Amino acid sequence: KNRATAEALLLGNRGHLTPDVERDFIASGTMHLLAISGLHVGILFAFLVRLQNLLLVPRTRALLLASLVCIFYALLTDLRPSVMRATGFILLYVLGQTLYRDIRIGSLIGATAMLLILLDPSIAFDVGAWLSFLAVGALGWVSEHDPPPEDRAAPPDAVTWQEQFRESLGQFREWLGLNYRRMFAITVLTAPLVATQFHVVSLMGMVINILLIPVTTITLICGYVAIFVGLFVPPAASIVAIPFDGMLSILQFGVSLAADV
Repeated sequence: KNRATAEALLLGNRGHLTPDVERDFIASGTMHLLAISGLHVGILFAFLVRLQNLLLVPRTRALLLASLVCIFYALLTDLRPSVMRATGFILLYVLGQTLYRDIRIGSLIGATAMLLILLDPSIAFDVGAWLSFLAVGALGWVSEHDPPPEDRAAPPDAVTWQEQFRESLGQFREWLGLNYRRMFAITVLTAPLVATQFHVVSLMGMVINILLIPVTTITLICGYVAIFVGLFVPPAASIVAIPFDGMLSILQFGVSLAADV
């Protein structure tokens, strides 16, 4: 029963979604989770880089290998424009990292936009492209204007569980505050285009997305593992897909609940 959502989430194919499921995603303001975008490619890229870091792969090699997998994923999704945009963004970032150049988010967005316009000028009239660039721009603007973390003295060796709990709670509040500022900026900047395309601006989406993005991240990672295992060791695919199926059920439950609210 989760197959249609799996296809939409991983490959961008929404043709098999039932009207009820599609309505839930639109009403809850989480339709972007099913439109393969920078979120999906970024999660894949970050996951691969972190995995290689754990395996002690040199950073430059890890970045290059992760970007090659992103290119392969773009081919796997039939070179959808949104995936190409995100992949181009990542390739420019990797180029800057390998050349030891610190690229600001605005420069990265501008360079990606110019490159894509040279390849396909009609992208200037693509609503999906505008939504993508506005969302990334909002994320970058909030992140760059967020004050840097304060230098803190190292905690004493013997820390009680109450102090650990208070410290963890403080870090969670900081994380939540930053992400809600990001989500507010994205909602404000993209609201006119979202209203034009979907005829609804879901304020619930601003609340639920923060909670669902960690769930989506785990779901996507499980899905990527299932895809690559399925490509190279098909008999094992049904085993590794079990956690993916479970995470899809949790994700759909959260979306349905948010849509009801």
